[in-house]
Amino acid sequence: MSYRRILLNLLLLSVITISCRLFTGEDSTASDQGAQQTMDAQASLIAEMEAKQSTLDAQQVDNQKLTSDAQATLDAQATSAANETAAAYNQKTKEAKNSIATRGTQARALLLTKTAEAEMEVEPQVGAFSEKLQVAYDDGVLPTMDGTYHRLEDFDESIAKIGYLTWWDTDYAPENFVIRVDAYWDTASELTNWDDSGCAFVFGLEDEDNYNFTWLGLDGFVNLQRYLNGDWQWNKKRQNGKLSIPEGEAEIMMVVFDKRITIYVNGEKELSEQDPHYNAGELALSVFSGTNTGFGTRCKMSNIDLMIFE
Repeated sequence: MSYRRILLNLLLLSVITISCRLFTGEDSTASDQGAQQTMDAQASLIAEMEAKQSTLDAQQVDNQKLTSDAQATLDAQATSAANETAAAYNQKTKEAKNSIATRGTQARALLLTKTAEAEMEVEPQVGAFSEKLQVAYDDGVLPTMDGTYHRLEDFDESIAKIGYLTWWDTDYAPENFVIRVDAYWDTASELTNWDDSGCAFVFGLEDEDNYNFTWLGLDGFVNLQRYLNGDWQWNKKRQNGKLSIPEGEAEIMMVVFDKRITIYVNGEKELSEQDPHYNAGELALSVFSGTNTGFGTRCKMSNIDLMIFE
């Protein structure tokens, strides 16, 4: 309760007291004197209390000003801190963008360098391969040398199952193409079925029941077969000559164009046949195994050149 409210209550109480005395008929002189004394005392008290109220009002004003000043200081500090944080964030963002831009520039420069290096490496490969293509072109089995060149990854696989053929896709499915490899073979047994062992190509692969494949048998024969609707349709073979066994190496090139399949071994044309059933399909590298001893039959192919014609 405020001092002003207390003073009003005291004043009201004095008025009630005086009225009661007048009503009860007390001695007027004594009453007046008592009333006057009471009122004087109350007036003094009221003055004192008003002075205290003024002091409290002044303190309240001062407290409000201090609170306002303190809040203004806090607001200013918060604004300053926020500005500093925003400035730091903007600086970090700018630095990050500059770093990303720098890395992007470096990455593009590296990509251009790698591309140039790759092109420099491909040029001699295409040049050497073009000499091989020229042989097929001169033989009349390749009507054009204008195709798209690809260098495939080296191949190194082995299987140990007698009379078993398996293959690994190249991710290409050409119709007209030339593939050339440097082949190396090895077998784990001196009792291998040499005619059913060697490095092979599977091509025109539509599914497991429809494909062509050719292999250089370790008995010295070049073989060409077609598997049509799950049945062997024909088998063409020609003796190339005696090969080195159980391990050896040779250059093998196959030309497929307009359904004619031609096989070259060490630069010599060994077999050329027309296959009216041939269709475009997946091209795969393969191993034909004639033994189940140890690692079986191993085939490595390196420097693998592939030219695809539209």
